[in-house]
Amino acid sequence: MSAPRPGMAGSGPGPPSSEAEAYDLVLVSDLHMASGRDPTTGRPARTEDFARDGAFARFLGARTAAQAGRGRPWRLVILGDLFDFARVELGRAGEDRRRLDTSTSAALAKLDRIAAGHREVLDAVRALLSAGVPIDIVPGNHDLELARPAVQRRLRELVEDSESASGARIEFHPWILHVPGVLYAEHGHQHHDINAAPQLLQTSELPDETALEAPLGSQLGEYITRVLEAAYPAAERLDPNVSALIAVLRARPGAAIVTWRAHLAFARALARHARRARRAAPGARAASGESHRPGAPAGATGLAPASVAELERLVTAAFAGTVRRLLGMAVAGGAPRPRTHPAEPPPPGFMPRAGAAIDRILRDHGDQVPFYVFGHTHAAERSRLGTPPADATYLNTGTWSELMRGDAIPQTLVAIEVEPSRQPVAALLAWDDELGAERPVEAEEKL
Repeated sequence: MSAPRPGMAGSGPGPPSSEAEAYDLVLVSDLHMASGRDPTTGRPARTEDFARDGAFARFLGARTAAQAGRGRPWRLVILGDLFDFARVELGRAGEDRRRLDTSTSAALAKLDRIAAGHREVLDAVRALLSAGVPIDIVPGNHDLELARPAVQRRLRELVEDSESASGARIEFHPWILHVPGVLYAEHGHQHHDINAAPQLLQTSELPDETALEAPLGSQLGEYITRVLEAAYPAAERLDPNVSALIAVLRARPGAAIVTWRAHLAFARALARHARRARRAAPGARAASGESHRPGAPAGATGLAPASVAELERLVTAAFAGTVRRLLGMAVAGGAPRPRTHPAEPPPPGFMPRAGAAIDRILRDHGDQVPFYVFGHTHAAERSRLGTPPADATYLNTGTWSELMRGDAIPQTLVAIEVEPSRQPVAALLAWDDELGAERPVEAEEKL
């Protein structure tokens, strides 16, 4: 028996098939799969940040067996950055690597390279779908290309079993996944100014021919990567974080000189982002006569139109704040303390704050849910968003990649049990590969 299909933003309405049916939702995010191993050397590519193929495959197999043993249907939700298209190279050494090429043709070529480099994971996903377990995918800022129909079709071709009678399908949701009375979920990059993609707010898919510029965060990651490549040509792995850039520019000024094209490219990207941010500001939109339409955008079904309009305003305001924040950083004399993440660090606690704001919006229009789940920050977390009776819980799925802060817990997930006779229950868990089992993340552990 397949899990009931919740009403979710992104692919049309779909209420549960039976109000009396119990099911589970399992949410993961931020694998950041890139090209895997270098086909020439057999070593992991320098831009690869995912090395847990076996662990993730074993996790999926164990969860499938456990659910079958309990007789409970379930769905897997991949909440953004399953892939990292901006870290996949299409060119050869000495050529333009095309890491920021977001065209449909480039995305398809990158997806094929990712599939070849991570066969174990894709085989596990194929087995999951063949067993009748549906999968919901929400794009993140590193795999926005999954909003393109051609890329979605290609991924389905790679993992769906059209000959299996019990086979399930992948559903894509460009922005929000909403399960009424249970869950509001998105990757979270829309609330991080330099990673937001406002053009995805009012669409259920991104036409294949439509231009899509990589977010400024990805542009920054590419800029740092180019400088690091020049400074450390023999390095086996490159971690493009701000602290690494600062260290290189101080210790190896020659790298700064030979990468002048990278400096210029990022300066242009920053200027384009600033122009878009100014146009996105509420005052600029009002002055131009542009307003938020009252109807729900395609791809946001399941929420009240008024909720969607306010959510769009929330994201637009965050995006428009980029210039102000960058100017504030410049006046203060530098960036905030960097984290090991391939982009400028978001403001501390920005994701729980976004969750609280979203909760207020949904409550105002009767769309409130008990759980608000995000990814993006790579910090597994659980916290309260308010006080009773207006109480809700913020959860973050963390990451399965190598991009973690300090001693953060790897391989984390969120599991939600939905019962018709009681309130849903959510747990923050970690996959322990040595034990071959999931375990609760205790409050005293560092998240």
